[in-house]
Amino acid sequence: MEGSVSHVFWEFTFIKGVLQGVGIDGSSSSPEQNWNMWLANSFLNMQEEQCKWLVITFWAIWYHKNKVCHQGERQCTTRLISFIKALYTENIQLEVVTEVGVRKNECAWTPSRINVVKGNFNARYNNCIMKSVTGIIFRDFEGNIMVACTYPNTYVADATTVDVRACLKMVVVAEKLGFRNLVIEGDSLTVIKKIQTLEEDKSNITVIIKEIRERARRFDSFTCQFTGRSVNHVAHIMAEEGKRWDLPRF
Repeated sequence: MEGSVSHVFWEFTFIKGVLQGVGIDGSSSSPEQNWNMWLANSFLNMQEEQCKWLVITFWAIWYHKNKVCHQGERQCTTRLISFIKALYTENIQLEVVTEVGVRKNECAWTPSRINVVKGNFNARYNNCIMKSVTGIIFRDFEGNIMVACTYPNTYVADATTVDVRACLKMVVVAEKLGFRNLVIEGDSLTVIKKIQTLEEDKSNITVIIKEIRERARRFDSFTCQFTGRSVNHVAHIMAEEGKRWDLPRF
């Protein structure tokens, strides 16, 4: 990326909006300052956390630009900002896994086995209007985010139905994406236990539970496990962000 600070921050309004949306402002720099020099000076003068934001933000912009050019995806400032924030949170969680010897499924998210995709799901529910939003995030065995998305749901009867529909949606998406080895994590103990048990489910969500079990057989390996809400934080963020939209978002 070449040119002046003015060229990057002010002539490219999309990039400017994304940077300002995550709290990075280049307007205080000299408009004619060389872009490479501005970037180098920024790393020298910024605190560690600000540097992390800068690195993640520019990587996400580059990734998004590739999808626009090669896959025809439309530019969306708010969606990209949400993705950057989720990625930053994920980075913080992975640092905790690396630096602190915590036990699995208690304090921090942990990656799956090699060649196994791990998916986390969460849902937010508004019982007044009987609507919910599902937040889903898939990561590989190195902890890299593969897919992050949200799905709105209408005519949802209760909170238990919200969670089991979120789980089903994640399994459906994983199947469509061609994942063969899958681990799914959620913080709804009721749903996870019903999927794991061999006994016939007779609750009001039995139809959805059966569909999840049937779809699970289509994978080469499938594991369903409970995790705490703090570990499931990124999926929670995705569901919260999804409340702002009426359509699915990737």
